[in-house]
Order: sequence, then C-alpha cells, then structure tokens
Amino acid sequence: TSTSPNNRASSVSKFTYSTGTGSASATLPEETAWTCATGAPEAGYWKGGYGYPGPGSYWSYTWKCVYSTETTSEIPGLRGGNPGWSSGRTTAGLAVANTEKGYFGAGSPSFTFSHANANISRVPWSTETNHNQPGANLRNPLMFITGAGSQEVGYAFGGQQSNGNTLSYVDKLTYATDSRSNGGNMTNYHYLAGSASSDTASYCFGGTNSNSIVDKYVWATDTCSADTNLTSPAQNGTNANGKNDAGLLAGGNSKDSSVQKYTYSTSTSSMEPGNMGYGARYMGGASASNNNGPSALAPNPTPTPTTTSVYPATLVDFGYQQGGLAGGHDQKDVMKLTFANDTAAEMPGADLPANRHYH
Repeated sequence: TSTSPNNRASSVSKFTYSTGTGSASATLPEETAWTCATGAPEAGYWKGGYGYPGPGSYWSYTWKCVYSTETTSEIPGLRGGNPGWSSGRTTAGLAVANTEKGYFGAGSPSFTFSHANANISRVPWSTETNHNQPGANLRNPLMFITGAGSQEVGYAFGGQQSNGNTLSYVDKLTYATDSRSNGGNMTNYHYLAGSASSDTASYCFGGTNSNSIVDKYVWATDTCSADTNLTSPAQNGTNANGKNDAGLLAGGNSKDSSVQKYTYSTSTSSMEPGNMGYGARYMGGASASNNNGPSALAPNPTPTPTTTSVYPATLVDFGYQQGGLAGGHDQKDVMKLTFANDTAAEMPGADLPANRHYH
C-alpha cells in the first residue's frame, strides 16, 4: 500500500456502488499482497499471497470477510488448499466462483513465474472445505492470472506461464461438472490484469503491456473483441470488481487509491467521485452482487403469464324461478327461463311440495 512500510496490507475497503464512494471497513488477520479473491453471496474470500514478515513469507491461509457485519476471520480448514504444492501456498493465483462454490488455484508458492502451477481446488461455500479438482486444472501452469464469469462458467484470462510467456487464451471452468475446457482467445495478451462481468460477457481490463486495453469476451459465442480503451491506464495489479452494469477498477499503477468505472452499456469509463481510502496495488476484491466478476447473482426469473378460468368452459344458458306471490295467492310453480331467447316455460313435474311466499 501507499502507507505500509512492508508493502503489504491487511486493510479492507468498502466501496458503495450507489454513491461511488469508499470507506474503511474490516481488517484481515494478516498483511498480504498478490492475493486472489472472490466471493459468496454473504462473504468475500481472500486466498494466499505474499505475506509479512518477508521476504520469503507466502501465505497458505484463506481469510473470510462477512459483508453484513464487516468482520474477518481466518478459516483453519482451508489452510493449504493448492494441490500444486505441498505447502498449499498460492501467490498471484486464480479465484472464480458462483453462488455455490469457488475455484482457487494456479499461481506460485513464491513470487516467481518459473514455479507457476496449473492446479485447481474446489471450495463449497456451505462447508468451507477444500477439494482437489484435477479435472478443472488449467491447460498450462500460470500466475498473474485473472478470472470472471457467469453462474455456469468461470473464465480464466491470460496470465504468465512458467516459461515466462504471456497469454491471450481463455480457459473455461464449468461449475456443474467441475471440468475445464478450452475457450476462445482475447485480442491481446493480458497479465497482471483485472476482470469483471455483465449479464452476458466478461471484460478483461488492462494489465502489463496492455494497460488501457479492454477485451470483451461474449459467453454465448466464446468470442472476444476489443472494446473502448480505458480513460486511465490499469496496470501493475489493478483490481477489477463491480456489478452487472459496470466494472470498477481500483488501485494498481503507483499504488493508486482512485476508482475507475467502466459502464458496459455505453463502453465508456469515468472516474468515481470517491476512492478506496488508501492506495494499493496487487490486491484482491470481492462483491456480493458480482463475486469479483465471476458470477453475477442470478436475477429473479421473469414470471410466465398464465390464464385462470373462474367459470367452466361451457356455461348453462337457463335459470329457474320458483314460487312467489301471484294474483294475491302463494305459488308453487317452477318456471324455466331460457337466456338465449328470453322465454319462460312452466315445468309441471317440478312443482314445489307446497306454496311459497317471498321464495
């Protein structure tokens, strides 16, 4: 951060969408950087990172921040969790999620791409337990990678391989089957980038050597196109977050505190009036409404119109008149009234058992 002498931070900043302003929130139990983060509907989860004291301190911890209470804790059952290394440490790794579970992995046990790995672990939010998921492993060892997606699929964008190459391709992680498949390609190489999602596409923002470029990846077609460039560059670990109508880019560069908003419907960017409250880069972020892009909460389904019949399909076209007072005398006659032709006829066999008055 801009204030920590250790170049690590434990601060959590809360950014309110409706006002475009940030404020200090919770504090993580440890200082970290280069962490990966995503979220469940009720809480955000931060995994690993470059710890303190350092150098050489790397976390295998997972921390949780509950949105409603703004309280944090370390989850002992999720210590380790990266099956690529016996230490379970993850630095600059991948985190994607939907509302039921998250995938964590890739990254490196130390701050060097030559030790990057491809392994993915699954964490169900209901149990907060770690499960190695070999079928979801990435096609190549990677770190400095970013992820976003839908409720059905998490997308892993770019990154840097263990041989130093930077990538433009996309890996797809399907939640229903816990499996990986090849996606399409971005128009540019992205690493140390950020990503977030609308209801139909994911956006990869900036990164080293691509600092103002925005790539739009459409889920339905697995195709990518360059969108409008950012007004302000996003590089050196800018974090992306947001909700389904706009992505929010925070920090990065020279430990910025500013927040840039990218509106999906107009493909335009603008600076928000508020900031995070402290400057930082190489941080992680999570959101209840967008889970760091990986998964916008499913909207309420559109009601299906239905027709309810109060009456039977075929209505009778007649009625009955019984008894009453006629010519000063009580009556027991029953008359059938036919609506179709407005006629009445006596029904002798249906007389009442006795005369009735005011019947």
